[in-house]
Amino acid sequence: IGAVEESPKGKVRLETGFGGNRIIDMLIGEQLPRIC
Repeated sequence: IGAVEESPKGKVRLETGFGGNRIIDMLIGEQLPRIC
């Protein structure tokens, strides 16, 4: 499901099922959960 790491500090990194990585942006405006 997830892991907490020290770096990169202040960033959320998503590891895809194919082995790629994405940086998830901070939510702006309404704080709705990401479902997709």
